Amino acid sequence: MFNSVTKLIVTLNVLVFVAMVAGGGNPIGFDGETLVRFGANFTPYTVGPQPWRLITYMFEHGSFMHIALNMWCLWNLGALAEQIYGDLKYLMIYFVTGVGAGIASLLLRPVTLSVGASGAIMGIAGALIATLYWRKVPYPDFAVKQYLSSILRFAGLNLVIGFALPGVDNWAHIGGVVTGLACGLVFPLGGRVTRPDDY
Repeated sequence: MFNSVTKLIVTLNVLVFVAMVAGGGNPIGFDGETLVRFGANFTPYTVGPQPWRLITYMFEHGSFMHIALNMWCLWNLGALAEQIYGDLKYLMIYFVTGVGAGIASLLLRPVTLSVGASGAIMGIAGALIATLYWRKVPYPDFAVKQYLSSILRFAGLNLVIGFALPGVDNWAHIGGVVTGLACGLVFPLGGRVTRPDDY
């Protein structure tokens, strides 16, 4: 099914958000207690008895605007990633880069909470950049150049915004991109190839 893994990830994110609201959280902006309760990446817990927070944090968001923007970005990148890597490898890249982003956040922002899918989303962008630039993909050269240019602009803009706006965990973004670049070089291709105008 087209975009099936992305649909699954988006659904899980939305379900967690609904559960947070049902649990009494404010969708305009959840407080720290709610974020920690639902699995935020937080150094005292993540490096202690609850390492699973490196997984749960990437399905949790701080506000309605946060999840809306992240899911829109994921939906757009996910279609291409599923085409190039296939469902299972794409899902693995999402988790590997999300964990990499979470570890970067722990190391470089150890006293703050971290939530959101953006680290994994930036990881997918990094993987696509590496794959499109250094590897042979079964698309016409013009399509590869268009995809690469668009994803580079997306990643660059997000990093600039991340440094400009307070409260954005840009170290998670950087950790995601770096992990994604590595994944894009080593993960085998094997997705379902379609015409470029199918996106």
